[in-house]
Amino acid sequence: VLGIESFNKETLKFFNKKMNVVHKYQEVFQKLDKWGISASAHLIFGGPTDTKEDIREALKGLIQGKTTLTYMHIMASFGEDPVFEKKLKDNGGVEFDGLKKYGVYEKFGIRWWKPSRYTDEE
Repeated sequence: VLGIESFNKETLKFFNKKMNVVHKYQEVFQKLDKWGISASAHLIFGGPTDTKEDIREALKGLIQGKTTLTYMHIMASFGEDPVFEKKLKDNGGVEFDGLKKYGVYEKFGIRWWKPSRYTDEE
């Protein structure tokens, strides 16, 4: 399992992911494939610096890397985290209300986020 998180360097910087080195992803994928190890990757979409092109590039990178399984997550915060939420809002993130009808926040304290330039459908 690889915590890829993002192929966008700005998104990784925003989340302080110093261990994630985008230009090394393909090398890691190739080595795992060479050694016969299946790679599954986790990505998070919806960070305030994400663009539609970033999503396309991430999908292309995963296809090139021959990942066996990919988990895609929507940017979320759990419970009340005023510092993190302020950082998201200050950088163009807005709370995504499209999933509130399922009552997930009330049950689990999860709040979803998206870049302000995205519509709820995107």
